[in-house]
Amino acid sequence: MAADLRSLANGLPSDRGGEWERARVQLTDAIRDRHDAEQALADSRAQLQNASRRRWGHRDRAAVACAEEQLVLAEGRLEKGVAAERDLRDHLAAIARYQRRVGRRSPARSRTARN
Repeated sequence: MAADLRSLANGLPSDRGGEWERARVQLTDAIRDRHDAEQALADSRAQLQNASRRRWGHRDRAAVACAEEQLVLAEGRLEKGVAAERDLRDHLAAIARYQRRVGRRSPARSRTARN
């Protein structure tokens, strides 16, 4: 009898609610990181524009080079942030599809149903 129950339990689809909640927290962090990266990119563009202005007929080549380097870093950070956010959204969608496929309510829906 116990073996039958274990066999039956092993055949049941798993509830991925915990995985859903962890991914939601990670998504919140990823959105904040992307927002910070967007702000850093805007700041880097402004610094490059400021460094590129001529002063007394000359450009500060070192300042321009530094600002360009910071701009490239900020662009890379934003690309990574966008990719991380997209991957987490895709992961959440996959969990929701799985939950629907196995006949369980998605964690988000079950939480709103309780409220």
